[in-house]
Amino acid sequence: MGTQAYKSDEALKRIGEFYGRYTRGMTPEDIDRLLRKETREVYRFFVADTDREVLQQKPPVERALLAVKHLFLGFVFRLSPVRRLIYTLALASFGAGLYWIATGAAGSVYWVAASFILVNFLLALELADKLTLKGDLLIARRIQFTLLPEGGYRREGVIDVQAGTIPANTVGGDYYDILELEEGKLGLAIGDVSGKGIPAALLMAYLQASLRALSAGESSPIASLLERINRHIHSNTPSNKLITFFYAVYDPSTCRLSYSNAGHNRPMVLSREGGIRELDRGGLPLGISPAAAFEVETIQLHPGDALFLYTDGVTEAENEQGQEFGTDRLRTFLLRNGQASPERLTRLVLDEVKKFAGDNRFRDDLTMLSARIETTGALTPPPPPAH
Repeated sequence: MGTQAYKSDEALKRIGEFYGRYTRGMTPEDIDRLLRKETREVYRFFVADTDREVLQQKPPVERALLAVKHLFLGFVFRLSPVRRLIYTLALASFGAGLYWIATGAAGSVYWVAASFILVNFLLALELADKLTLKGDLLIARRIQFTLLPEGGYRREGVIDVQAGTIPANTVGGDYYDILELEEGKLGLAIGDVSGKGIPAALLMAYLQASLRALSAGESSPIASLLERINRHIHSNTPSNKLITFFYAVYDPSTCRLSYSNAGHNRPMVLSREGGIRELDRGGLPLGISPAAAFEVETIQLHPGDALFLYTDGVTEAENEQGQEFGTDRLRTFLLRNGQASPERLTRLVLDEVKKFAGDNRFRDDLTMLSARIETTGALTPPPPPAH
């Protein structure tokens, strides 16, 4: 009796240890996120091609059946043909096993076992692909972030610039840059490549390389610079890809900002008196037409004014009711908080967008750049470090 009790305690102990390893790192929040957020996102992903308005007009039972049908087809046809065949065989084997179980025939367990093996084999194939791709994406993410200016740009008493980006996926297609030009001028850029993920990230890197190579430390005429970049983008990228882009040059000796907006979200100038002006002069997004021309406007800034640049991931962030954050809400928020430092302002806007979205996952990359004019004066290089 004592031996049996000992074996039973050992078995329970081993089960407890296995359960601990199996569930290590899992929290109640993970389960809640899986049931409430991730399940909804998976459903939306696989039924993305479904006309939801038509579906909502159907009676409840028919709507539920159609939703299951679209979910099933959306999942199956995203598998490769061979894996789709494996999945179909697994379903057929499982159905046959249920039939033989219902009829009491022998051998039903083998059909169910075959289904189990096929499904797990398919899961192993998909998981191996995902882990391999994830490793590559993490490397690409590190490379992409090294391409962007880290920590913003600061010249004491002249200008303070802070920026940041949050990709919707591991890598993204949003771009920002801060360029030191001749005569102490400063170039500020922000862009948004159509699409997301790896293709957008590659095109973003191409845009950055084009801008830096063509500007090459010079204060090139903005219109000419954008025209050359546009021709490069048009001739070297697929026809279904485009880039919204905003580029400005700030001259601290005159406190003037010259800019051109190539179809991008309108940056906002927050005056020290509390007003807002949107910068909309420019032209078409890059990559649409090789003959596109770009209008340039020069505006006068004053110490205390701020400039806020952003991509549409900010204004198009949705809450759980499907409502977008929107430009009006952003403008109102900037009017209330526009006097904050650039670093604090970008953080406040991001927190506000996250609060608005709630449990909804960002579907697009979010990028912001905030600059504050501190005073008029030459933008001289920082002194060399003391030895």
